[in-house]
Amino acid sequence: MFPAFNCTMQSNDQFNMFYKNFQWPTPNVAVYQFGTINNWRSAVPWNTGEPMSWGSKYLYPPTEVDPNKPRTFYVEEVKLILTEKDLVDLVMELNAQKEFAVDVEHWSRKTCLIQISTRSTDYVIDTLKLWRHMHLLSEPFKNPAIVKVFHAPTNDMIWLNRDFGLEVENLFDTQTAMANLRGQFQGLGLKSLVLTLCGICLDKEHQKSNWMIRPLPKEMLDYAAQDTHYLLFCYDELRNRLIKNGKLEVVLKGSEKIAAKREKSSKTANQQAKKKTRKPHGKAGCPVQLPGS
Repeated sequence: MFPAFNCTMQSNDQFNMFYKNFQWPTPNVAVYQFGTINNWRSAVPWNTGEPMSWGSKYLYPPTEVDPNKPRTFYVEEVKLILTEKDLVDLVMELNAQKEFAVDVEHWSRKTCLIQISTRSTDYVIDTLKLWRHMHLLSEPFKNPAIVKVFHAPTNDMIWLNRDFGLEVENLFDTQTAMANLRGQFQGLGLKSLVLTLCGICLDKEHQKSNWMIRPLPKEMLDYAAQDTHYLLFCYDELRNRLIKNGKLEVVLKGSEKIAAKREKSSKTANQQAKKKTRKPHGKAGCPVQLPGS
C-alpha cells in the first residue's frame, strides 16, 4: 500500500492543478479532504485494478474477498508495547496496513490497555506506562485509508478521546454488521461472533477484571489479545455477507456515527437530567392541568 502524504493547498484551483498533473502510482487513487482546503491528504486505500464503490464517505472494494483463516493463537507470540520506541515502531507498522483490529480494556475511569491486531501480529499496549505518548496513535487512527475494526466500540470511542484525544476515521463496527445480518448470529456479543465465524469459544472470565494490575497476569494478557486476534477474519466474512445482502453502506454509516461518540460534560449531563425530571408549567409557574387530572 502506498503511504498517505500531506500537501498544502491555498485554493481549489491549486488543488485541481495538483490533482491533474501529479503522476499517480496507480489508477485507483481516492483523494480525501482532511480538515480544511489548506490541508488535503491523498491516500491509496486499495492497490487493486478493480473499480471502487462508495460506502459512507470511504471507498471499499465492491467485490467479496477470500478470507484467510485466522492464525492459531499463542499468547507467547503477543508483542507487549512498553516503551516509547516500541510505540513509534508500532505506529509505523500500522501506517502500512490496509486494516487493523482494535479493542480497549478499561477500569476505574482509565484506559488501561489497547489491543491491536494486524494480519500477522497481535499487540498489547500498556497505556498506563505510555500514557503521555498515546497521542502517537492519532496518525493511523485518523487515516481514512485504513479501516479500523472494533466490536461494539461506543465506550471505546469515548474513552480513547477522553484519555488521549484520539479520534477514529473509517471505523467498521462488527456488532453493527451483525445486527444487519438478522438470524445469522445467536446474540450480538463478541463471543457469539467468534464462535459462529471461527468456531472458537472465547473465555470471557476477565471481562470485568481490574485491568490496572501490573504486572499483567498471563491469563489476562491471553484474554485481552484474543479480543482482537480473530476480528480481521470476522471483518472479511461480515463484509462478504453485507455485500451479498446490500447492507455494507448501512453498516459503514452506522459505524461512522459511533466513531463520533464523545463523553458528555457534567454540565450537559445535568441539563439533560433536569429536562427529564422537569414538570410542565403554565403561566407564572402554575402547574399545567393535564388531561384526566
